Amino acid sequence: MTTDPVNDDNLVTDGTDGDQASGGSWTRRGLIAGVAAAGAGAAAGLLGAATPVGAANGDTITVGGSFTGSATTTVTTTAESALAGVTSADTWSGIAGSDNSSGGGQGVFGVSQHGIGVWGVNPDPSGLLGTDVAGVVGDSNSSSGVLGLSSSSAGVLGKSSGAHQSGVGGYDTSTGGGWGVYASSEHGTGLGAVSTSGLDIEAAGTGRFRQEAQATAGAPPQSDVAYFAGEQVRDALGAMYLCVESGSPGTWVRVATGPSAYASGASCLLPTPIRLLDTRPNATAPDHPGTPVTGDGKITVPITGQSVGGVSIPAGAVAVIGNVTAVNAVAHGYLTLWPDGVTQPETSSINFPATTSVANGVTVALSTEGKMEIYASQTTDVIFDATGFIA
Repeated sequence: MTTDPVNDDNLVTDGTDGDQASGGSWTRRGLIAGVAAAGAGAAAGLLGAATPVGAANGDTITVGGSFTGSATTTVTTTAESALAGVTSADTWSGIAGSDNSSGGGQGVFGVSQHGIGVWGVNPDPSGLLGTDVAGVVGDSNSSSGVLGLSSSSAGVLGKSSGAHQSGVGGYDTSTGGGWGVYASSEHGTGLGAVSTSGLDIEAAGTGRFRQEAQATAGAPPQSDVAYFAGEQVRDALGAMYLCVESGSPGTWVRVATGPSAYASGASCLLPTPIRLLDTRPNATAPDHPGTPVTGDGKITVPITGQSVGGVSIPAGAVAVIGNVTAVNAVAHGYLTLWPDGVTQPETSSINFPATTSVANGVTVALSTEGKMEIYASQTTDVIFDATGFIA
């Protein structure tokens, strides 16, 4: 039996087993005959001439050559990888895929019936990128570096068994502001993150995390969408809503008010009430002790940062919750409480008679410095006890 001298281990064909290579003028049988007649030296020359650079459909492709045809080239194997690309050159790829189409294609496309379409492994996290070397890197100047599409499972699934490491790590190195990870969904979950022992989602770097507002104001109105307890959304005005009972659309409570013209945030109760103002003689409150508010006069009262027994209203609070008391008034009058730095409103926080003590619960917005003002229409002592705040 005659042995074919062509070393198939070094050739990648178009997947056909025919002896005649379309587009060429030789056959394997003819090449065998040439070898027999001319010897090994002539065979080497024939073999070199049999593989032109820029081979077309049906031609044989050698390493270092190119293929300019339009037919699909298939490499099939039943053991290990059908096609393995390895490079020892720095910054280069073992396998590089490029898409030059005008309508959109794929540089590398992987399909698997029962396994993984594309698998990237980094066995040694050292070298060019140090510890940031990745099994798969997606790089794009105009669109998505990595695009995951799925109709039944995760479009992109990232897993990590390393302590304090991320299953999926996203970085934004732009100068104009971008996203480390961007998630969007029409009807489901834009980003699903699960950790068995650590954080599900962490915003590192600046710690910024932004949630886009929905199109309408108020809690989600869609009755055809199933929501789950613990979900949160922002409405068109920027208010934050928390789902407390699953359903369609579920039960929601507002936890923060968005428009900047209003105080925003959640109410917090102090572990114990604290007295921040007492103008009576021999009083021990931190502000204005022994100095009553004179008729048709006002005082400025610092609220945040005033510690009483280790309890205080923290800096950044936008409003204080408490009780105001008028004591020892010389005549019937009223008090007005409002945030420092703005025009005094034409309202009263409490009306008081002469000589009789009277109290009222109030919630007062604070200035950015955490201060409020108190106006008295008649001379009187004033007490203010804080019971909580809005942050």
